[in-house]
Amino acid sequence: MKKTLILMSCILFTVVSFGQLRVERQPRSFDIKTKVETIPIINIQKPDMQKIEKEDLEAESMFKIRRFGVNLPVHSDLFNISTQIKTAEGTIYIARFVAEDAEAITLYSDKLFIPEGGELYLYTSDKAQVIGAFTSLNNNLEEKTFATELLFSDNIVIEYFQPEWQKEQAIIEVSELCYAYRDVSDLNKASGSCNVNVNCSEGDNWRQQQKGVCRIQLKFNSGTGWCSGTLMNNTSQDKKPYILTAAHCVESLSLTSSYFSYFVFYFDYESASCTGSSSTSYTTLTGCSLKALDTSYSDKGSDFCLLLMHNTPTFNTYWCGWSRETTASQNGVGIHHPNGDIKKISTYNTALVSDTYQINAQTHWKVLWKQTTNGYGVTEQGSSGSALFNSNGLVVGTLSGGYSACTVSNSQKTDWYGKMSYHWTSNGNADNLQLKPWLDPANTGATTLNGNSFSAGFDTYYSDNSNSLFLYPNPASQEVTINLVSDSKEYALINIINSQGKIVYTQFLQSNQICTKISLTNFTDGLYLVQIISGNKRATKKLIVNNK
Repeated sequence: MKKTLILMSCILFTVVSFGQLRVERQPRSFDIKTKVETIPIINIQKPDMQKIEKEDLEAESMFKIRRFGVNLPVHSDLFNISTQIKTAEGTIYIARFVAEDAEAITLYSDKLFIPEGGELYLYTSDKAQVIGAFTSLNNNLEEKTFATELLFSDNIVIEYFQPEWQKEQAIIEVSELCYAYRDVSDLNKASGSCNVNVNCSEGDNWRQQQKGVCRIQLKFNSGTGWCSGTLMNNTSQDKKPYILTAAHCVESLSLTSSYFSYFVFYFDYESASCTGSSSTSYTTLTGCSLKALDTSYSDKGSDFCLLLMHNTPTFNTYWCGWSRETTASQNGVGIHHPNGDIKKISTYNTALVSDTYQINAQTHWKVLWKQTTNGYGVTEQGSSGSALFNSNGLVVGTLSGGYSACTVSNSQKTDWYGKMSYHWTSNGNADNLQLKPWLDPANTGATTLNGNSFSAGFDTYYSDNSNSLFLYPNPASQEVTINLVSDSKEYALINIINSQGKIVYTQFLQSNQICTKISLTNFTDGLYLVQIISGNKRATKKLIVNNK
């Protein structure tokens, strides 16, 4: 949210949630060439857009989060509304939903459990966009909740595959569908035309920092909206996936512990070029817990919120460094997602000014943006919570609001960022009111900390166990045999992970099965990781594929 006043209060609570992992394979119905047109349509009533427009005008006049979608209740068991297709390997359950004129649709589920071997997919009816497979890896065993990224269509399909050998039934409730009506499908118009893509020349010195900035899809009572956040490093250097954003992004009045389990974090949502208007490749993670929040930002605080994603990124990203020093930076940038748009960069070259923000305390840095080669980077709604970097590439503040916009005079292109130095310990004495306990868990007293990319790719998974798993031949070309040393009384899951840390193949071995052969004809040449999970035991081996 971009705002000039802070009027809302919020509620602090801690929850546990889940991460959005996926096996990258196509839905089972594609294998048997099922025609989507033959699946009965479940119509979702289009919301009253005149009412929506009135609500939006009222909410934005109070500087609330700009929503891009409203959440429409469904509350249907997928298995009661789906079409069933029997195959030799199992049963496919398919349901097709149409929400007239929606620019995009998101699934929210209050009840989801996928047993081992089950595969959940969502895709547009033209099959142009597919997300999944979601598997037992996605189970949030405590909250049983689930959420997805956006599907860019008003006509979507939800598909579940139940393998023949698995007798345990999945639980999949379609609780709500988010009806997105703006700021999603035409993102080249979502933010002002003066904004600068992060991959323009202005971002050349900030390539590491941009990897740590994410777009946050927020579910709240009246709908779904955007904020920005930053992946933060801590003094233990343990890769905990802390996301720093703004307290005013948390505006739900919900008292349920599942609130944060519906947050979706989009990494690398950016154009690959300076002039592009869309992102062709990005990664999402879903769910987080709340660690610290400035509950007094409406009258005296610095407006920060610290989240912990349930899953650590295994793709190429960057844990940003920070500075809580009180000396004003002379130059730097802000990196953010205005109105949920692709990642943008704004530049300042005059010293930050220590300032008040509706109160007397010096809680914020005031920044004046400058014109650069490719535009005049500012901030907008959706930029809220994004980081302000100093000349050393360290986070010194998080965006609360301001006057900047493409249409205002240059002297008004100003914003206010809550200070890291104030976030640290000045909002209260408890751990859940401070950054210090989380970003300096080693209690070093550090005033600055550099960022770290750590090791990217599948090394996160790697722990060689040569006594329980054999692969041959290795290197392999057309086929690889996977052999376990001894019989297992439990089902075993095989994952093959590529060098970017993405699961590209999965298979289940039934109990007492110790050997399987996997075709590699569709694998590109390179290094992979074969992972076996059985109960609480796991083993991994590196595999070289060479089909030349």
